[in-house]
Amino acid sequence: ANTGTDPLQADTDGDGVIDGVEVTDDTDPNDPFYYRKTQAFAFTGSFQSFTVPAGVTRVSFVLQGADGANFQGGQPWFVNGGQGGTVRGTLTVTSGQILRLGVGGGGSGNLGGWNGGGSDPFNRGGGGGGATDIFLSTTDWANLVAIAGGGSGGNARDGFGGNDAGNGGNNGTPLVGSDGDGGGGGGGYF
Repeated sequence: ANTGTDPLQADTDGDGVIDGVEVTDDTDPNDPFYYRKTQAFAFTGSFQSFTVPAGVTRVSFVLQGADGANFQGGQPWFVNGGQGGTVRGTLTVTSGQILRLGVGGGGSGNLGGWNGGGSDPFNRGGGGGGATDIFLSTTDWANLVAIAGGGSGGNARDGFGGNDAGNGGNNGTPLVGSDGDGGGGGGGYF
């Protein structure tokens, strides 16, 4: 067990986890890079909740938007969908706070993925991937904290790559998505 710190002191090493929690979990309360617990969220087709554990004041995250669907229109009309955007960041949180997370679904055929992926009713392109996002408390747009856009679907007319989906945030900058062979990459915002 680690000793030499006051378990009641808020956060000796400034890593966002109070000393008492780190001592209980047998991690080093003097090392800001030592305490790391991860939780992954997979696609479910609905929003999921995360309750901030006791003693935690910061949460780091990596969001990945879903990929757009490839378009298969016969030779030579095979065009890849775009990759979903990626956003990384750290939130200041309070113990017991509830975060709502939506993990985007990938485009399938000409249908868009869950959480905002666009569909092509004319079947001339692949469906777009859904966004992956974090909200504070409720999923009202006013509570949106971060979003990684889904990639666009491949298009029979060879679409162009996408640019960022956001206008920048107070705690970060928008990310430019990568290009698929046909579909644009997803952007991001934090």
